[in-house]
Amino acid sequence: MVSRKGSQAGNELSLWFYQYCCRVIGDRKVVRTKRQICSAIQHVMNLDKRFITSISGSTAEGLGLKGSDYDTMLIINTLFHVYENESDINTKSKLIPLTMMTDGIKTGYTRIKLMDQSRSKECRHYLISIGEEEFFSSKKFLEHYLTPNYITHGPCRSDPGGLFDSAICLKCDKWIACAQPWIRRSRTSWPPVNLVNSIVNYGIQLAPVGCKGSATSNIEWRLSFAVAEKHLIFSLLHNQILCYGLLKILLKDVKELGYMDRLCSYFLKTIILWLSEEVEQSKWEKENFIRCFMACLQRLIYCVKYEACVHYFIPDNNMFEGRFRDCDKKTLFSTLTNIYNIGWEYFFQKETFGEFSNNLVCSRSSMIYPKTCLSVSPLQYMTYISVLHYYKFNPEQVIKCITNAVNGTLHLPGRQIFIVLLSIMNQRRAQETHLLKDYLEENNKSVYRQHKLRMHYLLQGTNHDAVSGWSLLASYFYFIKQYDNCMNVIKICLLKCTVDKIHVPSFPKIISESIFQNHTNCNKRYRFLTACRECTIWPTILQKRSRFLLTELKPWIDEYPAIIFPTPVFLNFLYFLCLHQRGDLSRRTLAYCELKAVVLANHTEFPNCLQTNNAKILFRKAEIMLKYSRQYIESQTLFFSLLYKLLSNSITFV
Repeated sequence: MVSRKGSQAGNELSLWFYQYCCRVIGDRKVVRTKRQICSAIQHVMNLDKRFITSISGSTAEGLGLKGSDYDTMLIINTLFHVYENESDINTKSKLIPLTMMTDGIKTGYTRIKLMDQSRSKECRHYLISIGEEEFFSSKKFLEHYLTPNYITHGPCRSDPGGLFDSAICLKCDKWIACAQPWIRRSRTSWPPVNLVNSIVNYGIQLAPVGCKGSATSNIEWRLSFAVAEKHLIFSLLHNQILCYGLLKILLKDVKELGYMDRLCSYFLKTIILWLSEEVEQSKWEKENFIRCFMACLQRLIYCVKYEACVHYFIPDNNMFEGRFRDCDKKTLFSTLTNIYNIGWEYFFQKETFGEFSNNLVCSRSSMIYPKTCLSVSPLQYMTYISVLHYYKFNPEQVIKCITNAVNGTLHLPGRQIFIVLLSIMNQRRAQETHLLKDYLEENNKSVYRQHKLRMHYLLQGTNHDAVSGWSLLASYFYFIKQYDNCMNVIKICLLKCTVDKIHVPSFPKIISESIFQNHTNCNKRYRFLTACRECTIWPTILQKRSRFLLTELKPWIDEYPAIIFPTPVFLNFLYFLCLHQRGDLSRRTLAYCELKAVVLANHTEFPNCLQTNNAKILFRKAEIMLKYSRQYIESQTLFFSLLYKLLSNSITFV
């Protein structure tokens, strides 16, 4: 009887902890929406036929937590074809043939040899000659694609802030021999046969990084199963996803203790995949959540203790071989063991969980569990959508692509995400210099058609947030000198710029995430889309060749492909310009003071943001215009007073 009560209490505790983790890491709907956002972005980016783009890592898995970076894999598919064996080469193919050579190097790595010497000029930037043979250098390949101001991080190019990682890889369409045992090995019901077959048919990738410590690392490439792992993670139960998320949170804490180079999230993913394959799916229940997580942690401790973490697809590759020094291993093992002894309560001592707990007590003995209304949401992933503004796409082509996706997407959440993308692309399309083929005809009919089409795109660009689309519309009215219409739109927009709005793409605070999630839960049908329209304010983004770029900003924006402004600041600046153009001096001074207040508030909220710096530039521009006009008025006043005195003197003289 006691054991039954104990078991029931344990199940209740596990169920509560599961629900709590859903708020911290994301419930099923949040994780699914995050994945759909990545899928939609990926759909657009794959319009660039030079690469197959795959968003990868925690972001694509729907587990983007605070501090997570944005990982993309760009797979070259139009220039090279990598074969495992020389006998597999298709002589009729127009692609440059390359073959893999794995002799004499660590399992999981390969060399890539150029097979057609006559085509060496086409890839001379990447080649290293060894005797009479030419090999692809992973080092040269990575350096060739390195963007200015970016740094190398393993096989990736990383921005200086460490937020964006991009790996350019090669692809082998065939499932390689060393991973063949994975297809037929004994397992429980996961992964299902159809998923295994799909993964095998896709093949593998080759990442430009050699084995650390190898004498020939500069010509070695790592065998990558990133796309396969992504599909496997997508097929996991939510209980398993939460266990994976908890391990990632734990990893962050361990790294802060000085083990940055010893553990990485890939090892945690490997452990989750192995356990998911070994343990029956029926064991991964909510009521067993704590037990399941502790089993995952126990496996990690085992791997560290025996320095054995075997690759999920290639078991001959022990990824922990030679990874730890004795002192590091002992300290790491001791740290993980202490965490294991504390149990799940360990997480409530840390920042990630602490901001959700509302300072309530969590105690195993008293069974008093904290409750919370705070919750993560897909809001963070809006930052990744905004990246599309800076890609060199043909907006018209993107709009057609997204429209087709909207019409062909049956499930509602996915359709709503594509509508958000469509709205963003319509904003970009509206700013193009010429929208019609007959733009050279400078007649009234052509001008009217251009105006009508531009208005269509501008109105279609108001569907993804509360204000930014209308901000662009106001900017267009200013350009065509309809100052009254411009000011009317601005007044309505400023009424929407309330303190409860969430500014995108700044990294959201947990309270902002919760507001967004609550809006999503309240609306029955168009949940995600309605939350975007009612809760968020996107920045106003002006393209370099924008048709209605403000004349006052043209000398400045010529240096950048696009420039981003905080929308409330931009609206106040635009209102100031309208009053300046109309010569309403008293109201213009008041508008200047309001602009100054908004800029200061923006600086307080986002002190080190690019948008904040741009906001300051708008304010300085307004300040210069005000000073110049004051000097002009003062000089004119002085001139007329002097003229009056001269005339008065002359009249008196006569």
